[in-house]
Amino acid sequence: MSKDAKEKKDVYEVDGYDLYFVKSTDAFRLYGSSGARHSIQRVEALQDIAIGNYYHKLWTKFAGKTYELVEGEALFCRQHIDENGTPLGVSYSRMLEKGHQTSLPIYVAHALCLKAGAVIICRIALPFVSFQNDKHRYDIIKPEEINHELNQKMG
Repeated sequence: MSKDAKEKKDVYEVDGYDLYFVKSTDAFRLYGSSGARHSIQRVEALQDIAIGNYYHKLWTKFAGKTYELVEGEALFCRQHIDENGTPLGVSYSRMLEKGHQTSLPIYVAHALCLKAGAVIICRIALPFVSFQNDKHRYDIIKPEEINHELNQKMG
């Protein structure tokens, strides 16, 4: 990695891997690295956003998925569901503190509500392409609810 790339923040190093700039929108900036046995993403929230709102049926049987909050504030929401996407029990949410890591099993719908300025790292023990086909939509939190949920949990 060149010194110039590090200074511009076009590249971040996580777990010994270089994460390169992938894309940017009004809501977030995304960096990533994917290899034969890993996928790591860094998401920088430019405004209050929710990422996720899906669950997996297959791949987490074979690979772990971990989220780590490295900067800012975030609300983690999850809902256990059955094979047909029907909720089981009540949904759960809690504020994450810097450095907190959480792992996910299959059949758990999840979303992370990130406050502007928050940075989250997602680690997966599979290449990016492998798990993209195993995302099943489940709106645990709707975009119009993000600010309300964040403000309510933060007091």
